[in-house]
Formats: sequence, C-alpha cells, structure tokens
Amino acid sequence: MGGSVKVLKNTFGFKPRFDIKDGKLVLIKNIIDEESKFNEYENYLGDIQDKDYFYLTKFRDEMIRFPCLFHTLKKPSRNLPLIGMLLFSKLFDKDGVMNERIRNYCLMKIMNINKILRYRLFQDKYAKDIFIGIVDKFIELAKRKNFKPVFLLTPQKDDILFIKQKGHYYNHFIEKIKERVFTIDITEQLLSARNLDRLYSDDYVYGGHYSRVGNKLVADFIYKALKENQYLNKRTEEEASFNKI
Repeated sequence: MGGSVKVLKNTFGFKPRFDIKDGKLVLIKNIIDEESKFNEYENYLGDIQDKDYFYLTKFRDEMIRFPCLFHTLKKPSRNLPLIGMLLFSKLFDKDGVMNERIRNYCLMKIMNINKILRYRLFQDKYAKDIFIGIVDKFIELAKRKNFKPVFLLTPQKDDILFIKQKGHYYNHFIEKIKERVFTIDITEQLLSARNLDRLYSDDYVYGGHYSRVGNKLVADFIYKALKENQYLNKRTEEEASFNKI
C-alpha cells in the first residue's frame, strides 16, 4: 500500500501488497481502487497506514509532528542536518545559488538511510519470506501459462559501492532464488567494471538508471546468459543478430 507519502517528486500513488501468514502469501488488496477514493484518500488513511509496512517501520518514525522537538530528537542524526540545511538555505541562500548543492546533500542523506534499510530487509525473515513467496507465485504462473520464468537482478550503483566497502549483503538470498528459478544476476559484472560511473546515467551515488553504455553491457550479458541456457527460440536469436548489424 506504499506511496502514501510524497518524497523527492514521486507521484502520489497506491498499490496492493502481500503479507505472509502460516507460510503462505496473502494478498492485501488496494484500498484505493476507484478514482473517487483517490480524490478522498484522507478518509482511508487509517486503513492504508495500518497495512503499509514502510509507513509503520520507516515513515512514521521520520515524520516531524507534534510535539515537534520530541520527534525531531527521535532521529537526530537524520533530522538535525536536514533542518540545518533548510534553515541555511532560507537565511543565507535567498538567491538559490546553493540550491543544487543543498538538494544533493539532503538527497544523499536520505539515500544513505534508505540504503541501510535495504540492507536490513535482506536480513529480515519476514521480508525474505514474502520475496521468496512472490518468486514462487511467479514460477507457478509460468507453469500455468507455459513460459520459462527468469529472475533478473540489476543492482543500483549504491548497491555495488556498498558491497565493495562492506561486503556482499544479498548473495545468500540470491542463492536461494537460484535453487528455484533460472537467475541472471548482474552484480559480478558491475563489481568488475573499471569505470562504474560510466554505466549509470546520473551523477549521484544512488545510480538508479543505466546509461547507454550500461544498458548495452546489461543487455549483452542477459542475451549471452539466455542463449547459453537455451532460453531463446530461433526467431529471437535471428532478431538479436539483425539488431547487431
């Protein structure tokens, strides 16, 4: 039910999610399933928040609300630098000369916190059980629809930098996925890259999108893995060969 908070220009949105009970996935349907409800979402916030994992474990604790001082000091290492930067921009940067640098500082502060959360999710049994349950559901769908399932992992730049500094934090989980379904993991390719920045399209450490060079590297690796494991039909191979001309 994520997306109940507007962060970094993200569009306001709602979506269903899964819970897990007695080892089985349980679908929590989207409460906002009609346009009229979207326009009156305030009436449904209580139910949405009660079922939003990230609201309960992250956003609620980060919100600065009354009593403001108490909630600010609950997360001092996060809130005080962000508030300090905001005050600085209001008092000493009225012309907006430092806007980009201040924005980048705040963005990286938030992204570093999110990176730690991402790391913890791969250590969390509840989160891992849901992830594996969704993969198993995908495999069941593939059998019913008669197609070959493939699990593809394409990490962000900050994932790769984190692994280089702290060690691999999701490899043990990916090994479990490999036991279930054919898996293509781009991590090792990116770890061995000489110029990681060249493979991503933005200048931030976050690195959420690949550049033209990065997309080419990933596409070639996927194609090779699919071909070596006989996941391509003749028509697909002919099209791929034609596109290389």
